[in-house]
Amino acid sequence: MTTTDRVTPGIVLVGGMRCGSTSLFRHLGGHPDVHESSRKETHFFDQHYGRGWGWYEEQLGRPVPGAVVFEATPSYLADGEAVERLAADLPDAHLVVSLRDPVDRAWSHYWMFREREHESLDPAEAFEAELAGEPATGGRHRSYLRGGRYGPQLRRLYDLYPREQVHPLLFERYRSEPDLVVEELVASLGLADAPGLTAPGRVNAYQRFRWVGLRRWANRRLPKPLTDLVGRVNRVDAPYPEPEPTLRTRLEEHFVESSLEAAELTGLDLATAWPSRRGA
Repeated sequence: MTTTDRVTPGIVLVGGMRCGSTSLFRHLGGHPDVHESSRKETHFFDQHYGRGWGWYEEQLGRPVPGAVVFEATPSYLADGEAVERLAADLPDAHLVVSLRDPVDRAWSHYWMFREREHESLDPAEAFEAELAGEPATGGRHRSYLRGGRYGPQLRRLYDLYPREQVHPLLFERYRSEPDLVVEELVASLGLADAPGLTAPGRVNAYQRFRWVGLRRWANRRLPKPLTDLVGRVNRVDAPYPEPEPTLRTRLEEHFVESSLEAAELTGLDLATAWPSRRGA
């Protein structure tokens, strides 16, 4: 297969993690001229690059002629090597970036890891462990803080891609006005109007397990379809515990510089949109 025969994404949602990427993927993927990748998070450019383009095409699926291929792997944004590979292999792609208040994003990321038993430390200890470069359970990399340092990440994108190919948006605004935000995104991407696009509703909300022991037993003993079924019954939506005020203040201070840079680069009103920046 020649390079010109390749299936290549025209749109990549590169981040950030815990910033509504699943909802955005389903929402924009409902556009009649957009082909969603068969697998949402291919992780090709950060984890599976060595498998080659043929493997990547399998994850993307076969679009109908004329459709724009769309994939979403929100971990790309914080991975410099992945972004460089994207720029080398997909220089004409449009990159969508969803930005969430970095304090809320870090808190959400921590509790996702904690509930999935990837994290055993209390929040303050876990954030300190990340700064010290210590891995979480099973050797997983902590990126609660790194994932929200948007300024340097965005600067890297703008260094590698023309500004008109980078499309930043605010998670908070998408959550309150999803259809309007996607309508604006469709226009900025140069896609045809699609008035019927509607938000899929909230997905990937934080959930806790009713019975952790049941989850462990199912993961060990049952085939995946039954494990997934048990998981759906065993989960319940739940609010995050609130961070201690002193910890929240420390997190706000940690992200000040990168958030100021993100506001400068994107022109977005982060001071109004993000609780951690209000009154700054």
